[in-house]
Amino acid sequence: MKTVKSMISNKTSHIELTITSWAVAMIMLITGLFLKESVLTLIGLFSLFVLSYALMSILVLTLLSREVIKGLSYVIIPEDAPAGDPIEFILRIISTNLSFCFKLAGVIAFCEIRLSTRDNKAIEAILPLSSTVIQKGIDSFHITTNPASRGVYVPEYAQVSLYDVFGFYHIAIPLIHKTTEELILRPKPAQNGTPITFHSGGTTHREEQTYQRTEELTEHRPYVPGDDPRRINWKLFGHSGDLFIRQGEQEPPPVAEYVLVLDTSIDYTIFSQEEGRLLVDGICQEALTLALELSRKRYAITLCYPGSALLSADESTISRLLAYPVAIDITFAQPFPVIPPSTSLLIISIPRTIQQNSTLLDEILSRPAQAKKVTFINPTKLLATSKYQNYYEAIIRYYGQVHGT
Repeated sequence: MKTVKSMISNKTSHIELTITSWAVAMIMLITGLFLKESVLTLIGLFSLFVLSYALMSILVLTLLSREVIKGLSYVIIPEDAPAGDPIEFILRIISTNLSFCFKLAGVIAFCEIRLSTRDNKAIEAILPLSSTVIQKGIDSFHITTNPASRGVYVPEYAQVSLYDVFGFYHIAIPLIHKTTEELILRPKPAQNGTPITFHSGGTTHREEQTYQRTEELTEHRPYVPGDDPRRINWKLFGHSGDLFIRQGEQEPPPVAEYVLVLDTSIDYTIFSQEEGRLLVDGICQEALTLALELSRKRYAITLCYPGSALLSADESTISRLLAYPVAIDITFAQPFPVIPPSTSLLIISIPRTIQQNSTLLDEILSRPAQAKKVTFINPTKLLATSKYQNYYEAIIRYYGQVHGT
């Protein structure tokens, strides 16, 4: 992962800087003593003093701070929010030694938290640990997310980092934190979604629920304006003088015949990692728009993406499910789940070069289904560049000719 490489790189640079500084200080001291140059000798001695003090102070503070660090914890509010909304990291400090303030001349302390998704999106929070924070026992850090931050985030690391002001030393002390998902950022509907003509998918689709006839007196309720007059129980009216509606037993709503299929595989021979993530965000926004339209037309919402099961949701939970899909390499994609052949498929995919080997899109199009509709995300709109327009137009022509979609 990028972040692991970044952490290793930073650690290596600290070590290299420290070794180089010690070596230069020792060379100056030895050279000054050998040549009997007082200025050079003093510079060497002063450099060694600074290096030694920085090392000792950061080691002492590390030892003194361990009990306080055990009482550090953080929460994220809210843990589930639309991408683009602000979130807040709240640091709580519960310590039996409030006189300790992470304060020692030449040393600074931070609480560093990094969350990441499976496709390497990241959110970071860095909170300085000052004496004021320790005394209050609480601090917060606000982050404004953006629509491209959609995803499910797990902690990559949470630690207290101690630095000397000269940048020679860095000691990180890990905090206890979750290893499961800690933040979910949902997509928002696409502003200009692709229009889809819905059909029955091979079965009759009822727009309204129907009722089974019954004469049970216990299944009545008072009439209210707007009720169907045909369901008034006139016999009961003759006995009581009040209007009652024969409720009956509602027949179950029809089972949906549509499945939203999200093909999140990326052709990295033409798109960068960042562009791939943005295109998958676009797929999820488009899928949310289609899912809400299905719900308005009284269809159930069913969807899948590479590596997932066949998922069912309603209007209130669909956006949460759409936080989970991630960008994956087109050559290493996981399969789609088994989908009943009686359904119609609404497939949302990403333009790519014509592949020699079969891809996920080819595999799902080869399956039996009542109907199939493929929509390709337009990179020109999402990436604000026209350099992929030829790929977009070519892939539409190709799948229209080969698969008739």
